[in-house]
Amino acid sequence: MGPLIFWPLFFSHFLLLTEASRKSVLGSLTTIPDRVPFLNETLFSLVTQTVQLDAIVLTITKDGAQKQGPPVILPEWVLLSPQIVVLETDKDWGPAKKLVPLLHEGSVVLKNGTSLVLGERDRVVTFDDDRIYAPWTVEVMLMYSLEFPDVVIGNDGHQIDTMMYTKNNVCPKVLHGTRENRKVEVKMKKKRKLRNWLTENGYISEDTEPPGLLSDLYLRVADVLVGCGAVMYQPRFFDSELFDFDTYDSHCSKVDDVWFASHLERRHIPRLRITLKDPANGGDAYDFGNKRGSADMVSPMLKPVPAEV
Repeated sequence: MGPLIFWPLFFSHFLLLTEASRKSVLGSLTTIPDRVPFLNETLFSLVTQTVQLDAIVLTITKDGAQKQGPPVILPEWVLLSPQIVVLETDKDWGPAKKLVPLLHEGSVVLKNGTSLVLGERDRVVTFDDDRIYAPWTVEVMLMYSLEFPDVVIGNDGHQIDTMMYTKNNVCPKVLHGTRENRKVEVKMKKKRKLRNWLTENGYISEDTEPPGLLSDLYLRVADVLVGCGAVMYQPRFFDSELFDFDTYDSHCSKVDDVWFASHLERRHIPRLRITLKDPANGGDAYDFGNKRGSADMVSPMLKPVPAEV
C-alpha cells in the first residue's frame, strides 16, 4: 500500500501502518457505454490517491449479456494500466455491478498474474464513474474504518423518511424502518490536528475552512450511504442474500445504494457518514450518459443527513 501521510491525525504512525498493511484495499466501480469517453478523469483521480489502492476493479457486462444497449469498449490505456483490473460478468447486475460481482467472485486476477483473494476484513471502496475524487479520499476513509472497524464508512448519506418509505413500499422485506438520528462526537484535538496538517501542507490558510471537509468532525448514522461520495465496505458485512435479486421487490435491487443499505440494515451493520463533505473536487464530473431510471422512484424517500447537530 502507498504511504499514509495523514497518520498524525488519529493514530500513531506505527499502529496505523501495521494494521493497514495486513489488509487489502480495493477500489471498485462500473460504467456504461455512453460514459466511457468521459471516464479518464475519474480513473485518474483513483490511481493518484495518497493511499494507493491495491487494485481498481472496473466491472463491465460481457458482450451479449447486457440487458440493453451496446457493449462497453474500454480505451487502450485502461487495459494496459497495471492498477486497473477489468472484471467481466456474465450477468447484468445493473448499477450494483460496482460491488456485487466482485464480492460474488471473491477474488480478482491482477495484471501481474497473481490472484488477489478478498479477505473478510479487506476493504472495498465503491466509486461512481461520474465523479473526480479528491486525492485523500481513500486515506481519510481508511483511517476512520480502522478506528471504527465494524461499520460501513461513507462520505455522503441520507435518512429514510419512514412515512414515504412505507407508502412507496420499495423494500419492505429488507428495510425495517429508520433509526433515530445519532452522532459520534470526535474529540476536538483530532479536529485541531486535521486543521494543522492541512494548513502546514498548503491545503488551506489559517482563516479558512478545509475545502471538501466538514467544519466539524461529527460522524452521523445514515440509513443509505450514497455512492457518489465513495463508500468503504468489508466483505464480511454481507451474506449470500446480497446476490439474490429475485426474492425482494424489483425496485430495490435496481437502485444500488438502497440495495446495499437494505442488506446492511438486515444484518445490523451501522452506516456512518464521515468528514468528507464533498470528496469529489467539482461535484458531478459529467452528466452525459447518466440516466436515473428507478432512482427516481426512491429519491423521494431520502432526505440528507444534516451536517450540523
